[in-house]
Amino acid sequence: MCAVLHRNELQLRSFELGRRLVTVPLGPPSGPSRLFQFDYREPASSRYAKSAVSRFNSIRVRCGVLKSGFPGTASSIQGPLLGYEAFTAFKLEATFFGLMLLGRERVSPLLYFFACCMVSLGTMFSSFWILANNSWMQVPLGHTIVGGRIIPVNWCAITTGPIMRVRWPHMLLAAFLTTGMCVAATGAWYVLRGVHRAEARVMLHWGLGLVAVLIPIQFCFAT
Repeated sequence: MCAVLHRNELQLRSFELGRRLVTVPLGPPSGPSRLFQFDYREPASSRYAKSAVSRFNSIRVRCGVLKSGFPGTASSIQGPLLGYEAFTAFKLEATFFGLMLLGRERVSPLLYFFACCMVSLGTMFSSFWILANNSWMQVPLGHTIVGGRIIPVNWCAITTGPIMRVRWPHMLLAAFLTTGMCVAATGAWYVLRGVHRAEARVMLHWGLGLVAVLIPIQFCFAT
């Protein structure tokens, strides 16, 4: 049950992660990428809200369904991992999200680019802790059982076990590939309509180029 809820959360988080990291370089304040201000910045707020709601719903349902069992038994491991995820998501990521969403015309291009990078890093770190938690539930490592409670012994094994070393790169690359195809598809749609030709070329070249580079790498992390 826990793993299924985490998986549903990751489906939303993965696209949001890829969208941010793929579109960060496409955001100068003027020039042919002005289209990205509408296409990729404004919908970010709704996707961020969906991912945040999904995260809290999964935690609430998980604790409600299993409150007398697994969460209490594994709280010494689950608590820190969820705490680190919340710290990166709501301290680093959320701190700069408002600036990324509303500050394009209010701050310098360098500061705006820095805010976008911080949001991207926060999302990447958040995905690491989510995957570490999910992977540990699938293949528990680095712990011992004392008095019926699961106690961490080796945090390195818990957070970077064999399955984690495959799943996290796989998820990151999947997020980049999904978003790269969405960017390319948006450019193709504009090409077919014959509008925004300069922006469409940028989107097509960037999206397809990214996909062409990452697909061979993804083969190394296939699950």
